[in-house]
Amino acid sequence: MPPDAQRRRADDLDASQIPSRFNLVIPSHDRIPALLFNTRTRQLLALGTEEGAPVRDLLGRRRPLSISEVQRDPLLIELWEQGFLVPEYRDELAELLVETRAARFGPGAGLTILPTLRCNLACRYCFSEPTAMDMTREVAELLASRMKEVASREEILRVTWFGGEPLLRLDTIKHLSREFLRAFDTVTGYIVTNGLLLTLRAARDLVALGIRAAQVTIDGPRDFHDVRRPLRDGGGTFDTILRNLCGASSLMRIAVRVNVDEEMLDHPKRLAAFLHFLDERTEGRVQAYIVPVIGICDRPASMRFANVSWERFAVFLWEVYASAMREGAAVKPPWMSPSSGTCLASRPASVTVAPDGQLYRCWEEPSGHDEQPVGHLSRDWLTPREESHEMRYLAWEETHTPECRQCAMLPLCMGGCARISLSSNRRGKVAESCMRWRAMIPTITRLKYLEKRLQGGLVSLT
Repeated sequence: MPPDAQRRRADDLDASQIPSRFNLVIPSHDRIPALLFNTRTRQLLALGTEEGAPVRDLLGRRRPLSISEVQRDPLLIELWEQGFLVPEYRDELAELLVETRAARFGPGAGLTILPTLRCNLACRYCFSEPTAMDMTREVAELLASRMKEVASREEILRVTWFGGEPLLRLDTIKHLSREFLRAFDTVTGYIVTNGLLLTLRAARDLVALGIRAAQVTIDGPRDFHDVRRPLRDGGGTFDTILRNLCGASSLMRIAVRVNVDEEMLDHPKRLAAFLHFLDERTEGRVQAYIVPVIGICDRPASMRFANVSWERFAVFLWEVYASAMREGAAVKPPWMSPSSGTCLASRPASVTVAPDGQLYRCWEEPSGHDEQPVGHLSRDWLTPREESHEMRYLAWEETHTPECRQCAMLPLCMGGCARISLSSNRRGKVAESCMRWRAMIPTITRLKYLEKRLQGGLVSLT
């Protein structure tokens, strides 16, 4: 054990213990016992019978527990070792915010590039405004030149390719990626694509350029998907995307996004069967995750299908995964990985580049959402309006409300979406973000318990 860890352990053994401020008790449901979950450590324990009343009593105590009290009680020892009890001297909120600031202001540059706003699909719920705008060679050269300057002070570059459909301009992706690889010591790449052009050959090209991870969307079985994500002439896309996915996943790490709208909520078993089918076809190489279609703009085409509440979606998610796992299907339920920090839009070293060279903080802004640029590649100065918008993002804080500072869910959302919380309709949108986690945490933790129980690997407090 390192010296610092040894000193901390010694201090912990001398300190009185209190419940972590990030503990949540999840009530029992559908043969799943009450659960204890810590949103910061992601530790999960089953509490046994009677809704975990003894643990509720312990966690509700205001009086600190001496370490001798803890060591005399096996239940308290378990809670202490798993991080549900912490030393009284620790300020968990301060620790979390320091970790977040380290990620926000730490080394490495972040770049989201939209090489085009064009798209080859006509998704019926799309929030973007399809525009015949491609990044010209002149703009690409301006970006390459700007990033060479950045490379003089940063060794690491993290690039996300977005759109539109970025693979419509694979030539631009190749050109800029080569420039970045020459300039930086380390370049990591990620692409968000509809998958229609993600052939095995394209995947080889991307991997050779350091783009080793992708997100591809398939909205369930063929008949569901082809209605929601057709070609611009109305033709189906399911078979092509699935074929590409099977090939590309042998080279790249791919996450499959499945969007669920109001009409799909009545078919949880069909979606569960699709997840099993997808796992078999890709030989377990992809990880699918399901999200509801939520309205994030006022476009009628988007809002028409944005009727899925988080509460109803949580019920649907339970129906999809619980039934599939209990029947032995090879599906992996969602889980909450440790947060890497705050919203990328608030990182000083991160920026989004539109095809015309405009610079933005958030990658949704070039697609028609409150377009407020923070500069242009052709100049090294900001207009007063751009500077004001830039400062609002950089000054944004994860604990932007008193409620956020007190909330046990803070390590999961880290203040939510900076763009939404800074927008004029902030109050209602932030409340919606909070509702998301309140609705989803019980379902996600219960699914994790069920997965572990079926594997025989979950610790239970009785």
